[in-house]
Parts: sequence; structure tokens; C-alpha cells
Amino acid sequence: MDTTEDDGQGGEKNTRRRYRRRLATAQNVKAALRDLYALLEGNEIEVKRARAMAHVLHVLVTVIANADIESRLVALEAASERGREERRLSS
Repeated sequence: MDTTEDDGQGGEKNTRRRYRRRLATAQNVKAALRDLYALLEGNEIEVKRARAMAHVLHVLVTVIANADIESRLVALEAASERGREERRLSS
């Protein structure tokens, strides 16, 4: 987010407040989108930048969802294989 502050010489200088957010879950991304929306509503961020950030967050949540589905599929396949092996051994 861009802000300005007095440069001590009668002018202003741009500063950038940075904060890092962990975006490892869909809930984290949801919170980031909520914050982004608030910034946009408060005219604290340019529409172009907000649009770019929203796009990146959308891609990220899609990756998170796909990774979750993939890990669930791997777990199901492993359980299925164990079940087949147990049935084979008990026959």
C-alpha cells in the first residue's frame, strides 16, 4: 500500500508499508481478498493494482484447492491399495 509522509524538507516522500501474510490455505486467501476489498472500498489502492492482486489470489486459491484434491486422491488410492492387499492375503 502506498502512503506518503513528510520528508522533513517541506515535501512528501512515498513510503510503502509492507506486511506479509501467509497464504497457505483457502481461508488465508479469503481473508486477503476481504482485506483487499476493504482497501479498494476505502480508495487506499488503485483499481488496476487491486485487480492484479485479486487475479493472483484467485490463481493461488485454485492451486490450493487442486493440491488438496490431489492429496485426498493419493490417500484414497493408498487406502484402496491396502484394502486390495488385505483381501488378497485373507483369501
